[in-house]
Amino acid sequence: MGRSSTSFKKGYAGAFKKGQSGNPAGRPRGKKDKVPRSVKKKFIEFAKEFTDSDEFQRAVKRGALKGQPKHIELLLHYGQGKPAETVNLNAEVHSYEHALAAAKGGKK
Repeated sequence: MGRSSTSFKKGYAGAFKKGQSGNPAGRPRGKKDKVPRSVKKKFIEFAKEFTDSDEFQRAVKRGALKGQPKHIELLLHYGQGKPAETVNLNAEVHSYEHALAAAKGGKK
């Protein structure tokens, strides 16, 4: 299909001006989200109870046996624990190109 007639093009009259935000007022200070803590707490309790259920565990195993990647990942995380992600903050960076090559696994 082709592009919609309402798609934005460079210089489109309805587009934001350079440096202008789509929400200039932004989120009010102190306002984190719309879900009250009491609701979050109840959901966490429910989720813990549900994920410990035999039915949930059987469903994850069935999905993993079918080769569904998300189910395999869940099963591994429950059995082996989620692997820790590490970041080397002591890496020496001589240039942007050097850093890019290091990130790709090569050397420059």
